[in-house]
Amino acid sequence: MAGFRLRLYGPPAEEIGAVRRPQAPRWTVRLYWTYGVEDPEQAPLSAAVEAVAEGLHERLKTLVKVLRKLEAEGWVTIVEDDEVRVVNGRSREQTHEILERQGVWGLAHHLAVKDSSGEIAWLS
Repeated sequence: MAGFRLRLYGPPAEEIGAVRRPQAPRWTVRLYWTYGVEDPEQAPLSAAVEAVAEGLHERLKTLVKVLRKLEAEGWVTIVEDDEVRVVNGRSREQTHEILERQGVWGLAHHLAVKDSSGEIAWLS
């Protein structure tokens, strides 16, 4: 049986910190320019919250695509705090093949909780 967790969102300080750090995503930097701010670390909170909102919107739309495919394959999906646990009765290899065939492996991998090596932290 294979399973893993998909991250919905993190604590507010973590989410805001991710869009206010020097290596903030390029699209957030462009958003900050509309506020007249060049340095993400100096972005006003309103701009940072707007960036988090836009990022969450895209992340959740991606999550919907993945969940629809998983549910159509009969996976069990359970919300646990700020994550969704997804489990099926197949091996990891079969799981990978199914997600590849469904065209959502990359998306699932991106959203999945990772282990210390940066790979999916499999539950079983």
